[in-house]
Amino acid sequence: MYSPCKEEKLSRFARLNHSMLMWDTLKYSLTSMEIAARCGKTSFTPNFTLNALCEELKSSSGFILTLMLKLVQKTRSKNSLHVLQRFRGVQLFAESICSGVSLNYTNNDKSGRGDMLSILKRIEMDLSNTNISFSGQASDPVLAHDPFSTLMWVLFCLPHPFLSCEESLLSLVHVFYIVAVTQAIILYHEKSRDKPSRESALSGCLINDIYKVMDECGYAKQYFVSNYFDPNVDIKDAIRRFSFPYLRRCALLWKILYSSIPAPFCDEENILDRSWNAPKDTMDRANIEMFEVTKIQELENMFKIPSLDVILKDELSRSTVSIWCRHFCKEFESCRIQQNLHATPAVPFELMRLPNIYQDLLQRCIKQRCPECESVNDDPALCLLCGRLCSPSWKSCCRESGCQTHAVTCGAGTAVFLLIRRTTILLQRSHVRPPGLLLT
Repeated sequence: MYSPCKEEKLSRFARLNHSMLMWDTLKYSLTSMEIAARCGKTSFTPNFTLNALCEELKSSSGFILTLMLKLVQKTRSKNSLHVLQRFRGVQLFAESICSGVSLNYTNNDKSGRGDMLSILKRIEMDLSNTNISFSGQASDPVLAHDPFSTLMWVLFCLPHPFLSCEESLLSLVHVFYIVAVTQAIILYHEKSRDKPSRESALSGCLINDIYKVMDECGYAKQYFVSNYFDPNVDIKDAIRRFSFPYLRRCALLWKILYSSIPAPFCDEENILDRSWNAPKDTMDRANIEMFEVTKIQELENMFKIPSLDVILKDELSRSTVSIWCRHFCKEFESCRIQQNLHATPAVPFELMRLPNIYQDLLQRCIKQRCPECESVNDDPALCLLCGRLCSPSWKSCCRESGCQTHAVTCGAGTAVFLLIRRTTILLQRSHVRPPGLLLT
């Protein structure tokens, strides 16, 4: 899974960082739990309650994740090379987040750290793809990645006391909440560029600062995309909606860090302890938007996050975000950042709805032309995540429409396609052989 096409070489990696792989698994598990908890198991009606998050954690082997967390904490400092990697990660994150500078192994470093850099460069060929990918993310602009993913890698690099101290974790949660807010503002700026300007109302705050920097950078703001943007929503409401998933994932992390999760088959009466503080509320179907706002406020209070108006006027936040935006634009213009970042509010995960009559789908899609080469696709594949027509066969003239390439940009490497002519489902996972699984 972590070394595609190199399974036979996996055993040769004597320096394979198992604690890093387990931490990566923990990160993806928390993200998938948050997505799964957005609605009931038999209904697509949104359910944003903390109790729903806790129930999903309980039903998805949260106890195992707690054990994995403890195992990572015990093993990540036993190998001196792994400790060196974590220390290097702290340096990369610090330079990127605090100074807006991307360091890497190829830079000519003259700051007295050359010995360590040369050591890391020598061992780079012996490291797994996960280790190298981690170093790349640590040096990338902080705006180029999902804020919860970056938070998890920062916590992995830092010493254990940072995880055991609630105040330290709260500080980091606040920092990456600002990252989520910034990404939402850039997305809003790009998606609402045709709306009437209200610069006078936004002057002297973080929103206007971001607008000015991104306007100077040309196409950099197009890096942030979303299939769930509502142009009629006020910018402050949009910010809170798109930062909501980040807070929900932080709540799951908080639960496994500071709360007791019972082992399987034990007494579960006290699974909601005081530190979680989650009321057993029910879904208000009459006003889903108001219900979402209420739950956002609940998480903001839980993590002691100031009001959005205070954040937008805060001078330290404004100066820091300006550094992040200029760093992102610089790296984007140098083509170091290529794949888009998809922003999604806390909407239930579901595939697109197809027509009741299959003939209607055939007539709609069978003669559509490829937007790149303008030829009719002989074997059209409909992405059931976003609705784009792709092709299961690779063509050099329209490589962006290939199923494998589209899976990377649309579903983080995984996607579901309907092969319209063959009435077959293609489960695609990029960079894995065989390239997909056909279900008839």
